[in-house]
Amino acid sequence: MTKHHGPPLLVALAGALILAASACTATAPPPKNTVVTSEEQLLMGASQVDLVVGEELQLAVRLVDKNGAASTGVYTLEWSSSAPAVSVSSAGVVRGVSNGTATVTATAHILASDTRLTASASVQVGPATPPPPPTLLRAINFNGPALSIGEITYEPSTSAGITTQNSGAFEDQSIVLTPAVDADTAALIRSSVYSNELAVDIAQVPNGAYEVFFYVWEDNNAEIINITIQGVDALTNYNTGTAGSWTKAGPYAAVVTDSTIRLRSSGGTTNLSAMEIYTRPTTGGEGEGEGEGEGEGEGEGE
Repeated sequence: MTKHHGPPLLVALAGALILAASACTATAPPPKNTVVTSEEQLLMGASQVDLVVGEELQLAVRLVDKNGAASTGVYTLEWSSSAPAVSVSSAGVVRGVSNGTATVTATAHILASDTRLTASASVQVGPATPPPPPTLLRAINFNGPALSIGEITYEPSTSAGITTQNSGAFEDQSIVLTPAVDADTAALIRSSVYSNELAVDIAQVPNGAYEVFFYVWEDNNAEIINITIQGVDALTNYNTGTAGSWTKAGPYAAVVTDSTIRLRSSGGTTNLSAMEIYTRPTTGGEGEGEGEGEGEGEGEGE
């Protein structure tokens, strides 16, 4: 004979109550897109920046893996500012709008893992009295002689403290440059070192904050190149353009902590003609990171 422990309805209700209690005690899953742990990190080039009203500066970030190497993950990047004293563009260009302080945050959405990582910098905006202008520390003419153009005297790349690796050297003074420049600047541009893995070290640089410009040009067919300063992106997927195209890129802020400024290239062949390094006056620490870049260019190339 089958024994019943209670009416079927009561048994069903008891089961439902047990299920409800289990649901109440279970840990709710985190909302979508709120992953808080990752083996990757998003690093900001500067943790603190001082601007005057109307001044702009490009902030830069990079994604690294758990070993500190550049990550190959695909991600999108969004920028935001915590206060109206500072505006930030979708490309990470911050601008001092009014006196005050704001936290500028970059948020990287890593597509493969649906992870969001953030990095931030404190931006202080002061009165619109500009600091003293940057002062030239060194100017280098790669694969060329000492040369004076205006107020800038370029030294040859054979000077003390300058090393280039993985590179060849060439010049072609017959190529017509676009846009056209004076004869001395043309000679500077059309003499260069080249490589698809160029490594340039400028040593004997006092530790501190600097601004770096560099000239690149194209002598034949367009290349897609990448250049970093102090490990931070300066030019990314840059099209060098047709033969004769050139650009003076910068300024890129570089923080030196070991007496050396480093330029690296990857991708297609980079023709590097010259570099200019300026001291960067600052009213406070401009960060503990490795650098930032503005990405301005004067010549051709897309």
